[in-house]
Amino acid sequence: MKFLQTFVILFQYLQGNLMALPCVENPPRPEGYPNSTSGVVLSQDKGPVDEGDQVVYQCPGVKKFNGKNEWTASCRPSGQYEFDPPLLVWPECQCETDLARTQCPEATFTMTYARGSGISPGLDIVLNLTRFATDEPISSFIITILMDMVLQPLDVRSPNAGLILKDSKTVVLSPHEKSDLEQKVINIGIEYTFDAKEVPAWRHPCIAAMECNVEYKSEIGDKIWIIVGGVVGIIVIVFIAVFCIGYCLKKYGSQANISPMDDVS
Repeated sequence: MKFLQTFVILFQYLQGNLMALPCVENPPRPEGYPNSTSGVVLSQDKGPVDEGDQVVYQCPGVKKFNGKNEWTASCRPSGQYEFDPPLLVWPECQCETDLARTQCPEATFTMTYARGSGISPGLDIVLNLTRFATDEPISSFIITILMDMVLQPLDVRSPNAGLILKDSKTVVLSPHEKSDLEQKVINIGIEYTFDAKEVPAWRHPCIAAMECNVEYKSEIGDKIWIIVGGVVGIIVIVFIAVFCIGYCLKKYGSQANISPMDDVS
């Protein structure tokens, strides 16, 4: 009986340890990893894993592919890795243009990637200056953008707005002499300068968060100032007129009181 119990314990040990064989190869990686055109990275870059274990692939930063940021592959009893759902091609991680996570409802943006076409890569931001279906004109704006990756040594500039790098990931935009604030919609560009004409999409900085502080002109306030200015102007004119009338009355009135005898004497 003791021999049978010992055999069962030994069998369970072998089944739980020796039979959990690792996958034959390292987890699959895109060609050129980690500098592939895909951009996906292993969350834990390790060697072969045991049967049943998973490896996780992720896009860097806030980048996605077809709305997803993460994929998993499991080590099967066959000793091979299997993606669930099946992954036919490696994802191309790129920027999402959904600004639902940001605090800037007035803005939308699109991305242009370095594809060797001669078009400058970067961000095109459209700032809608019409708020609450009114025609209030804008007086100024400050847009603070947090990127999902470090910008240096990438050359970043804006041809139609003032741009300041607040820190390695934060850009601050404001109007400059070319900004036409009288328009209802203003386009702001942020251009990236890379060291090559063709650059994978995942190497482009994406917007992780955006905050807009927009100041609008108040037409009521302008009218009040016009009224106040008019009233002050009228008061000044009346004051000058009263002063002139008083001065004339005093001068010519005193001359009228001089008698002819005073002139003879």
